[in-house]
Amino acid sequence: MHHAPVHPVFIAVLAACSGPEGATSPVDTGAAPDIANHLDGTAADDAMERNVAETFAAVDAAMAVGIPDPRTASEAALAILELGDDGTCPSSTLSEQGGSFECTATTGYAFSGFFSLMELEEPNGQAEVFSADFLVIDPAGETFHAGGRASLGQTTGGSWYANLTGSWVYPVAEGWLEDGASSNLTAEGTSTGPILTGSARWADASLNFHQVGAEESCGDGVSGSLDVRDPGGGWLGLDLEDCTPCGVLQDAAGEALGEGCLDALPDALVALDERLSQ
Repeated sequence: MHHAPVHPVFIAVLAACSGPEGATSPVDTGAAPDIANHLDGTAADDAMERNVAETFAAVDAAMAVGIPDPRTASEAALAILELGDDGTCPSSTLSEQGGSFECTATTGYAFSGFFSLMELEEPNGQAEVFSADFLVIDPAGETFHAGGRASLGQTTGGSWYANLTGSWVYPVAEGWLEDGASSNLTAEGTSTGPILTGSARWADASLNFHQVGAEESCGDGVSGSLDVRDPGGGWLGLDLEDCTPCGVLQDAAGEALGEGCLDALPDALVALDERLSQ
């Protein structure tokens, strides 16, 4: 499979720390809770089945609202920055180029923080990097919080590469931004679809992606593996099998806990590809 080239500016972006609110690495967490140690016989089996079912359901619910992406984050942020007073709080020029601000506009929006927007022309394509750490409180009292980087590049060959770090939320938005996301998630567009790596927490699911996406050998199918935080707080592993969104959920010791499918994953990958390949 051909991979898009790695660009220097994106090496810095990928290395950025997502902060205290960023997605948690499974290396720093304990294994899945040993339910069987606390329950006996049929009760233990029933509890484990519910645990597995809840885990798959939580991931599917997250996929249904969309995978966090840098275009959604940066476009929403830039749109709300334009709802102040033209030329003063913040100015239209400021909302295009970046800067810092601390003001309340006559429109009722209160702005506090800073951001920058870099548009880069490169030999094999172009890229946009939006960096932000600001709060905007709208007239209804809802807060848009942007804290991180949203990066998206397009190559002359038609592929794309993207990264979203930090925390982003606006309760009156649609899709994943409504409940927000904390992430250090990277996606790469290929001829067969996007490939995801990195971690993200959104819609009550915490996930670590390991080359999850549409591999060329799978045609329209999906492949890869995920780490999934279960309802009890541990991390579970899931290897997608036979080019399907299905597999066996395993605990940290590699013990099989139960089978299931992430039915919403293929459509979520297609939607991400359509969103970022524009």
